[in-house]
Amino acid sequence: MANSANIIKIKRSSTANKPSTLYSGELAYSYGTTPGTNPERLFFGSGDDGNGNATRIDNIGGLYYTRLIDASSAGTLTTNASSIPILSRLVLSMIGRLAT
Repeated sequence: MANSANIIKIKRSSTANKPSTLYSGELAYSYGTTPGTNPERLFFGSGDDGNGNATRIDNIGGLYYTRLIDASSAGTLTTNASSIPILSRLVLSMIGRLAT
């Protein structure tokens, strides 16, 4: 494997919209911050239509979700910050969506 490098590319957009199409297994990140349908979120193309195209686009994370918790005040409720139980429900909900 001399001079062999793997490059992982993530489709990206400066808009705050969910991508309309992805290939199976492809990642996309929407880093737009203006109000839209899905700002600052990471998406994953799942399923396969037989031609390599994803049949579903799942929202699997992103800066939007990490900002829900103010890490500098873990264990303390602050204005505009979520609590750990709420985030735990969100993560469990996302895991359930990926399993279906």
